[in-house]
Amino acid sequence: MMKLNIRLSGFIIIVVLLLMFFHLDSISQEPFGIQQVGRLYKSLNGGNVVIRNDIAYVNSGKAGLHIFDLSDPEQITPVVYFDDYQSSDNNLDVQENIAFLTTGYNGLIIFDVTDPENPNITSSFCADRLFTTDVKVVESLAYVLSREASGRTAWLQLLNIDNPYEPLLVGQLDLERIQVGRYGYQRLIVFEDICYVVFDQIMYLIDVADPESPQLISSIEVPGSHPCIIKSEELIITGHSHGNINFFDISNPQEPRLINTINQERSVSDLGLQDSLLFVKINNGIIHVLDISDPENPEDVFTGDMSWGSGRIGLTEDYLLNISRRLTTIDISHPDELTSISVFNTGQYYIHSSHIAGNCAYIGHEPDWLNSETNTLIRIDITDPSRPHETDRRNSTSYNEIEMVDEHLLYVLDLDNDLRVYDVSDWQNWEMLFHNETVEFERELFINGDRCYLNLFPGWGNNGRNGMSIMDISNPHQLEEVYFIDDIHGSVWGDYLFSSDGSIIRIYDISDPDRIMEVGYNDDYAIYWEFVVSNDLLFVRTHDDRSRVQIVAFDVSNPYDPTVRSELQLPILGEPDEMIIYEQHLILTFADEGIYIYDYTVPESPQLVGYRHTPGVIHDIDISGNLLYVADETNFGIYDFSEALGVTISKPMFPETTFINTFYPNPFNDRGVAEFYLHKSGMVSLSLHSITGRQVENLIPLSGMAAGWHSTNFNAKGRSTGTYFLKYDIDGQFYTEPILLLK
Repeated sequence: MMKLNIRLSGFIIIVVLLLMFFHLDSISQEPFGIQQVGRLYKSLNGGNVVIRNDIAYVNSGKAGLHIFDLSDPEQITPVVYFDDYQSSDNNLDVQENIAFLTTGYNGLIIFDVTDPENPNITSSFCADRLFTTDVKVVESLAYVLSREASGRTAWLQLLNIDNPYEPLLVGQLDLERIQVGRYGYQRLIVFEDICYVVFDQIMYLIDVADPESPQLISSIEVPGSHPCIIKSEELIITGHSHGNINFFDISNPQEPRLINTINQERSVSDLGLQDSLLFVKINNGIIHVLDISDPENPEDVFTGDMSWGSGRIGLTEDYLLNISRRLTTIDISHPDELTSISVFNTGQYYIHSSHIAGNCAYIGHEPDWLNSETNTLIRIDITDPSRPHETDRRNSTSYNEIEMVDEHLLYVLDLDNDLRVYDVSDWQNWEMLFHNETVEFERELFINGDRCYLNLFPGWGNNGRNGMSIMDISNPHQLEEVYFIDDIHGSVWGDYLFSSDGSIIRIYDISDPDRIMEVGYNDDYAIYWEFVVSNDLLFVRTHDDRSRVQIVAFDVSNPYDPTVRSELQLPILGEPDEMIIYEQHLILTFADEGIYIYDYTVPESPQLVGYRHTPGVIHDIDISGNLLYVADETNFGIYDFSEALGVTISKPMFPETTFINTFYPNPFNDRGVAEFYLHKSGMVSLSLHSITGRQVENLIPLSGMAAGWHSTNFNAKGRSTGTYFLKYDIDGQFYTEPILLLK
């Protein structure tokens, strides 16, 4: 497999619901064609924290939902890690045994956490094309704050959650003509029938006594940005990223007024309140404690460097929990002298590369900012992909790329831009067989048979060569450069080198190293970026005349005349970080969005056959059989993409419990099949709901059914493109499955 990987940074947006004409930050679909098999490691990435009855719930954005046991503050115990949802934000609230999480364009997701070790999604609520940013729960109502993509209009939505399996929208208030911070916190609190909503530069006071008709009482300008908010008696206190802490008198909700501002000089990331003590988390790790008995003259109680990073905080009567890359527990029983009780680090962070060799995976890991340990290469046993486990590790330089030959020879490009070859037969005692120390920057390591291909770029000060080095690696003790191609970089397939200078694709015949010839080219597109080639197809990421990203497939069976077979349009800014060809499939990875798989069996008509979001930012991907191995910064994840390849996955003949088979095909065009198994007879109903939760069709009226397999055909003719939900009611147990209709 040959690939040229030119990485560009940037925020990646993938839109597949045919909504390209709406300029959204991000729209994701439900996963299909790719199933998670196993994972190893998990990391926190900041996030919001809620403490209930010695249990801490942390919604850590793309790093997932973490639940911790805090019954012993000196020994924080992880309970479960749940990342089977996509989150573009990190706010949550918990009431009794139900957790409510905001996930950006995926809306509000509701979990049953009665058994913290096995959280289950009960339902979700998603307003069409709105980004859900915050939630607060009071008794039977959930107050949800959402905004539109442009950030100029927001909505306060009130949901009745008496039945968490069926949240109902009962009221809504439009908050117009404001500038909502697109990447900052938008925070809300609810107290005695008044909801306080703080955006950048403004705070709204909303009467919610009648949930069906919330009314705006008043608003006031708020100095600062990226706000956090807390309430104390007749005060609202806000903290901001540029350091201000503002005190507002809201004794008269009709006329709130600013009574004091304190400048902390450093960014305030969160606030906590214990009686008259205000705990201020400052981004550089400082905790500042203020006595606000007299809010117009707060008194300093304590200031100290107690925790790392920005992060959010949670308070109990006895301690403060700070969440950033790690959990820090701080004793607050003596407010004038805070003491750190314990520090819990969730494990690995920044998994940046991986390579699969037989039953072993090799992972490159860089330490986080908290540790001074050196970089690490970790060996993982993947004999059972559902239970990967670490078998060994060793300190090393950081590896940009890893390749294996014969499961004993490790070829790496390190941060010094050198090529090294190790014999790793004895894991504890590596033998370095070869070290190619040069002044060039060596990038993109390709191994094909007894040849190694290296793209070289001049080093600092323009020293060194610029081009492609082709090396004979038949003797790993002494790699020998066979020949060097000046001023050309690219990917090799067979006897041909495919290269691009950004504006032209050029094809060279390199069968005779002494007589390299350009044989073909293409300049039909304005910009050529990353490309991969396999068999007779060359896939190139280009921009069209409207600067939209697309994947162009060229037929290069005749290298002298490359011809376009198809153009796959990607949304604006939808730039893949990596492109891999596997059989007749093109696999695209997007750092912040996930994995997309296209079937090119018919090159003129590529079909999207698989999608999966990954919890962290994807840095590297490898393939073995029908499994994808993904280094995504926070996880080493293993995914089965048999379904995307068209491989039939056999369902259990007689499941031991009720079994809901995946709706297929998904996505679908007009027609699909819903299938389920009853291990005993029972009462069953099946209904179809819109993305807002409204029932749009009753597919199976409530009726008695015998044990065994059952199915129903669904015809969506006349319905609009978008996401719908199948809701099963089986003997009072609810199961929800998202399905995607594309036309």
